Parts: sequence; C-alpha cells; structure tokens
Amino acid sequence: MKKAVFLDRDGTLIKEKFFIKNPKEVELEKHTIEALSLLKEKGFLFVVISNQSGISRGILSMKEVERVNHQIQKLLAKEDIEILDFMICPHLPEHNCPCRKPNPGMILNAAEKHKIELSRSYMIGDKCIDVEAGKRAGVAASILVLTGYGRQEISRCKTDFYARDLLDAALWINLRS
Repeated sequence: MKKAVFLDRDGTLIKEKFFIKNPKEVELEKHTIEALSLLKEKGFLFVVISNQSGISRGILSMKEVERVNHQIQKLLAKEDIEILDFMICPHLPEHNCPCRKPNPGMILNAAEKHKIELSRSYMIGDKCIDVEAGKRAGVAASILVLTGYGRQEISRCKTDFYARDLLDAALWINLRS
C-alpha cells in the first residue's frame, strides 16, 4: 500500500486568494517546493483535498478550478514534483455533502482510488476543517499550518502538530516516518 500527504490547496499549498480563478494568480506558499521534495524523498504521494464552494455560489466554474489546478501541477512539475490527484468538493456547507471537509469523503475516495494506506498518511491544512477531515479519515496525523487562515484558526483547533508552514510540517513528518 502507498502512503500519501493530503494537502489543502488554498492557504496551504498556494497563497490564499479569494476564490482564485485565474491561473496567473497562482503563487506557491513559501517553501512549498522544498517541503514537497523532502516528502517525495520519503516516498509520499500527494493528493490535494479542496472545498471549492465558489462553484456552487456561481463565483467560478469547475473549468476555472481545473485551470488553476493545472497551473499548480505545471509549477511543481518544473521541480519534478507531481500531484497524484486533485479532489474537489463544489458544494456549499448547507448541502451536507459527505465529501465536503470536515467530512472525510474526499480523503476516503482518494485512498480507495489510489490504494493509499491512511494509517501511514498525513493531512495538512490551514483550517480546523482540514485537521478534522484527516482525523475522521483515520490518517496517522493531521497538521495545521499557520499560513493562510492558520493563525486565525489556531485557538479553535485540536491538531497533532502546529507547523509554521509546509516545510515545518514536512520536517515533522520526516521525523515520524
């Protein structure tokens, strides 16, 4: 079985921007390349787990989300890093969708689809809902990064580790793996 790091997209992997739809606006968070390179060396695969309610709100289209994801993939590919899959939930919170974080649906679906062993995998995000989704899915640990909304969420979040950024999270995972 494979092991993976499930990554929230906005505020964790890329800079938080309000419903980003233009690929030119994609900006990787500081230390993203270094962090993912470290994790790749340890044999981790990467899956992005992202709520994108802007689709249901009519603010952006699935095609725009896909173009942004393609741009992320393109930026990472320059450094020989690949995102195995982008899992997207387009629903509003009130839709009670089983895949919308904090529900674990996207993580569970990705694990089944790609034969990922959750007990050897990790979830990293900048919101409590990311941490909670990882816990509900049964990953080894859920990590809150203090980028994006992380600093605002820190007092409300029970997490396995608080990381300054993605690199800090990667170093912590490397110590445990």
